Amino acid sequence: MYSSMKRERVAEILAILTILILPFSITGTYIPLTLSFFLAIRKGFYFPKDFLLIILLYLWRLFSLIFNGRELFEIKDVYEKLGYPIFSSLRVSPYKVLASFAFSVSVLVILSFFVNGLYGDFGDFKGFYGHKHHAASLFSFSSIAFFTITLFKNPLFAFPFLFSFYALLLTKAYVYIYFTSLALLFLLLKRINFLRGFLYISLATFPIILTLYSHSALSPKLIWSFSKRVEFWKISLEVWKENPIFGVGYRYISDFLKPYFEKGILDNYAHVHNSYLNALAETGIVGFLLICVITIFFSLKYINLYRKSGSIFPLILSLAWIVYSLVGFFETNFDTAVLNLTLYFFMGVFEGEIKGRV
Repeated sequence: MYSSMKRERVAEILAILTILILPFSITGTYIPLTLSFFLAIRKGFYFPKDFLLIILLYLWRLFSLIFNGRELFEIKDVYEKLGYPIFSSLRVSPYKVLASFAFSVSVLVILSFFVNGLYGDFGDFKGFYGHKHHAASLFSFSSIAFFTITLFKNPLFAFPFLFSFYALLLTKAYVYIYFTSLALLFLLLKRINFLRGFLYISLATFPIILTLYSHSALSPKLIWSFSKRVEFWKISLEVWKENPIFGVGYRYISDFLKPYFEKGILDNYAHVHNSYLNALAETGIVGFLLICVITIFFSLKYINLYRKSGSIFPLILSLAWIVYSLVGFFETNFDTAVLNLTLYFFMGVFEGEIKGRV
């Protein structure tokens, strides 16, 4: 019994270290994550059945690489999703982990007032990551989590929520800001028992936001950005038509976008600014369908678990999955390290609490 209690204490420390480090270093996060992996194996690894969907996706990505004669090392990012089975196997306190997350996010935002190096060339807050959208994925999740706890559990989380949402605004990642704001509006209306007004308010805000943007200095930039995205989407469909089953190989869309970049048609050649079309071009119709199934399945899973349990944890996860899925129509966000490490870590941490309530 003492040994079991000791393992639980070690697991909790490793989970807290993981989430304390994550806002500051992706590489550093792998250290406590790996130690947690070995601890989970020693304790008795619990493998959630629905994680088989992720395994199936990566097997297909592997097939796409083999079929196209590509380097197989590209599927290494599956490790970033292992937080789900790892922390499903370990008993840790969700509240302690969230409190630690609130602390680390707040420290990062405070640093933003003093360290100019945390900003990009255009004044967008990217933190210690390479891109503003990577930082936005973290602050989107933290804003949803902290606001949910503030409304339904502990009002003191209002302070880290304000820090987190302020940081999200600083990123200037407008797609993340818009869909996260809708999730926060949903939570607020749910708290005051006025959910029937959510659809009307959401629909009303869209033309208002468009009007404000059209009369602001952002308007030309947004129009240019959207027109470029349309070009990316058209090209991705052309690439897919040439390789409809296996695609061009996971992580290799850039090879096909580069000629368009060199001609001045595109402004970069990293991805196509759409997670679904990116999957379609890289892994074919099967990879595209698997991505769709995964996003729909986990969104509905946590919605149903919330209805059954009433716990705030599946509510947080369902909104996070929905926001990330919607952002995916405008950004290639599904396989960024920050998003995966954050989302799948909390899926694992919350799993034990959710199972205990259902």
